Amino acid sequence: MARYIMVGVDGSAPATAAVEWAAADARRRRLGLRIVHVCEQRPYGRDTMEYGSRILASAGARARELAGDVEVNTALLSGNVIDILIGESAGADSVVLGCRGLGGFAGMVVGSVGLGVAGHAAEPVVIVRRLPEIQHDRVVVGYDGSGHSEAAMRYAVDQARARGEAS
Repeated sequence: MARYIMVGVDGSAPATAAVEWAAADARRRRLGLRIVHVCEQRPYGRDTMEYGSRILASAGARARELAGDVEVNTALLSGNVIDILIGESAGADSVVLGCRGLGGFAGMVVGSVGLGVAGHAAEPVVIVRRLPEIQHDRVVVGYDGSGHSEAAMRYAVDQARARGEAS
């Protein structure tokens, strides 16, 4: 898979929204889709690899429903979630994550994994809260002239072109 969008999943509703957003974006931009689940070893956990395999199977099936002829593959990895996702970002066009996962505090706008990955990923990171009920016709980007905002601008222009909103 030469160019692809990577999406991290954990079985949560925001992760499902992230898969749906990433599948639509991959289809629109004619990119592959790589779905990743990272198993962290827990001292009192269930069989995390089996659980992760079920999550990936479900996410992969949903992505294939939505992505058309886009190449979809899945990867079950183990280690520290943030470190693995940052490492995996190096080969991706972009990284898509749900706003928060299964742990932590329900009231948080962005979870610790999203914050950790967004701050250090090699490529743009999209954090998906939920899919909008209404499709908007604009892509909005903050710009302050810095190198980071230049990268954000390039990504925003790519997104707008893929949606037919820029020439």
